[in-house]
Amino acid sequence: INNLDSLVNLTYLDLSTNQITNINNLDSLVNLTELFLFSNQITTIENLDSLVNLTTLDLSYNQINTIENLDSLVNLTELHLFDNQINTIENLDSLVNLTDLYLNNNQITTIENLDSLVNLTYLDLSSNQITTAQFNILNSWAILALINGSINTNNNTDNFNTSTTYTTLLGKGWTISL
Repeated sequence: INNLDSLVNLTYLDLSTNQITNINNLDSLVNLTELFLFSNQITTIENLDSLVNLTTLDLSYNQINTIENLDSLVNLTELHLFDNQINTIENLDSLVNLTDLYLNNNQITTIENLDSLVNLTYLDLSSNQITTAQFNILNSWAILALINGSINTNNNTDNFNTSTTYTTLLGKGWTISL
């Protein structure tokens, strides 16, 4: 990614489908609020520290295997990481303003590290390798979860609809797609 230094007032940038392999040279784009890098060949989330005003980040359809280096993006409300190679939900603690998290079509087996996402209203974990037992551990998070949200599961969750977690979330107005 080159020749963006003079675009300091830019708020929206779409570099999708460009065969980009590394995120770099975005430091001067401090006013950027929306960044779209989907359908590239990115393997590592990196070099985003200066983009503190970012509210939307789309890194879907890449080759990312670890959620990392997002700590400075405290204003992020939408994070798209679907269709990657992620196997662990991690390093999201600083994203307390996140409302929409798309982790579908990855290799996630365990639901974890969601407790700090107190503003989350949409969670897509569909087409991963998560079992009913894993969805049932959402109970501690479900107690904190805001009213009126959505979860998409589409995993091996045959008995999830009889769980306490399911009932708790439904009671808070959540929509759950099994």
